[in-house]
Amino acid sequence: MAKALFDVGHGTPLNKSKINQGKYNFNSALNDVETVFLSHWDEDHYQLASHYNFDYLKKCYWYVPFSKDVILSNSVSDAIKYENRLLVWEMLLDITDNNKFYIINHSTNGIISLGAKKHVEYICGSKNQNSNNRGVVYALHSSFKYSEHQVLIPGDADYKYFQNWLPSSYTAVIATHHGSKNLSSLKPPIPRYTGAKFVLSFGFNDRYKHPSFSVIKEALKHGYHVYPTSLMNWRIHKINDKVNIYNHYAK
Repeated sequence: MAKALFDVGHGTPLNKSKINQGKYNFNSALNDVETVFLSHWDEDHYQLASHYNFDYLKKCYWYVPFSKDVILSNSVSDAIKYENRLLVWEMLLDITDNNKFYIINHSTNGIISLGAKKHVEYICGSKNQNSNNRGVVYALHSSFKYSEHQVLIPGDADYKYFQNWLPSSYTAVIATHHGSKNLSSLKPPIPRYTGAKFVLSFGFNDRYKHPSFSVIKEALKHGYHVYPTSLMNWRIHKINDKVNIYNHYAK
């Protein structure tokens, strides 16, 4: 069955030297991915597709946030002002070369059908926001005979910019590092039921000091079960008779 992939990061648990050596903790079984949904253009969310073992991902269908005005203006100064990272432009050129891409323009929203009773809702941030918040927040909906799933994938966006989505209830939330940090200033999305999954994604770079202990407790208090993606340099604490892991640099 064809797969949809949300963001194309390095994968964990790893350290930086293993990434440089190409020693990932998964094999090349991503070759049946058909569609990639990119949340935003920070390197840790797309660069795996540039690795020689996984560059076939560039041939997938891609949904990416970008400014259509900047692309159509043909102005180099406008392009640099909007996005000054060369790697972003190189990657954009690579994935648009096969004409299997869709630009999600800023301040827009919509629905993408995946077939088989699955679809993705999206909302794209304002062009004037920073890299995280001008990206796309996705919600994956799927219906089966005996169950229905609604999974929120916020990328690194701050929830306060997408508060209209928070009243919905979710069977799972897949939050990257910034997505978990921003729970400290706003309640998490509503879980569909007690025990809904809250997946917190962490990498080798700990300087952002998140997720914090308070964030994890907040998610647990609202009924989520927390699932971290990495055990590197972490301390183990017992909360409500559950073993939970958080960053030992976090306050």
